[in-house]
Amino acid sequence: MATRDFRGLRRDIGIALNGRSRTLYETAKAVGRRSGDIQRVVRQMHAEGILQAGDAEPTRGTEYWLDERYADALEEAVTDAQPPGMVSSEQRMLELRAPEVGALYAVLGQRHLSTLISWAAEWGGDGEWLIALARGTSKMQGDQLTKELQDAGFHCRQLRIGEVVEGRRLPQMAQGFDEPARSRR
Repeated sequence: MATRDFRGLRRDIGIALNGRSRTLYETAKAVGRRSGDIQRVVRQMHAEGILQAGDAEPTRGTEYWLDERYADALEEAVTDAQPPGMVSSEQRMLELRAPEVGALYAVLGQRHLSTLISWAAEWGGDGEWLIALARGTSKMQGDQLTKELQDAGFHCRQLRIGEVVEGRRLPQMAQGFDEPARSRR
């Protein structure tokens, strides 16, 4: 299965339907769009066999889900080969504290949630974790993962990376910071 099957809206729909079934309306809510905006793409993905449907001829209220044969291709498309510990500008992060160790694995073991995660790191010990969401993860998807974690009893804070600066540039930036701003005429 090719990762090219999961770009843009197709990627978002795949994530929303990975490991769970949803109607067209529920899928649209999950990806932050109107159902009319995604209907053609969902039907096309169904015709290609990427999505399965609860009815032979999908109608209003039909539930769709990602065919398991495409789960690895979706995960590969989402993972984006970001090395663990690396961050990018505008990347979404979650800082969380687990009520107990098993709770973290119970939530993050769900494929539709783990697909959104690029990497995770123990953060300070005592059940605290820093989780980097895959680049391109939308605010809506980050909010949904945050809600799932909070519903499971986690203290969770969503963050976003600003500008990433190399350490060797900091002295240069500090020098420029002390100089008064000059307007160009």
